[in-house]
Amino acid sequence: MLMTLIIMKIFLNAKILFYLQTKKLVVIGRLMLEITDYWSKHRGHIWYKTRPSEQKKGYCTQFVRLLCEKTKEFGIKNFIA
Repeated sequence: MLMTLIIMKIFLNAKILFYLQTKKLVVIGRLMLEITDYWSKHRGHIWYKTRPSEQKKGYCTQFVRLLCEKTKEFGIKNFIA
């Protein structure tokens, strides 16, 4: 199974990420590079959404694992999920 992670440019201090399975979007997510007090209390650094037909198949687990690895690349030492 071919899985691809695409990272889009920064928008509002965030990276937008897409997780594709053989050209089909299965998960979309956001990694906030900087968060305010509001974001730290209500949301955190990571947000993601799975295509309903692709839920319960482990894609989010893989996606969140990749997001956690990307936090290190972008210099985030402690993140809130």
